[in-house]
Amino acid sequence: MSDIKKIEELLGKEKELILAAIDAQAHAYCPYSDYPVGAAVLSESGQIQVGWNVETVSFSESTHAEQNAICRMLKDDRIIKVIAFVSKDGGAPCGHCRQIISEFAAPDIKILGFSTITNIVTKSTLSELLPFPMKTGKNALKN
Repeated sequence: MSDIKKIEELLGKEKELILAAIDAQAHAYCPYSDYPVGAAVLSESGQIQVGWNVETVSFSESTHAEQNAICRMLKDDRIIKVIAFVSKDGGAPCGHCRQIISEFAAPDIKILGFSTITNIVTKSTLSELLPFPMKTGKNALKN
């Protein structure tokens, strides 16, 4: 992770995103893992969309918070400018979510993580978390 801060040190949209993700986390449905996650996406047009995890007994059929927020963003926009997530330990998005983020974001976008236990915000980029994403688009399968 490239940068670590206290939430009080954040300004503007970064702080707004973390606070929106904290609010979203309250809606999480996670009776099996007890690991609530909230996410907030800032789109290219400046809109913020939120999402939260929704578990089922079959974990592979669960919806992740980042995935939920991105799906809501797609109603109006196609480009992520910044994404924030909140969990107990501030753990980074899973591999599945990293790949979804890469579909709609540049490699250098900020990814903000917040731990509700330590009240610490981590800042990283998508390229730090996913250095070799699967290629996307019409030419993805061409050599």
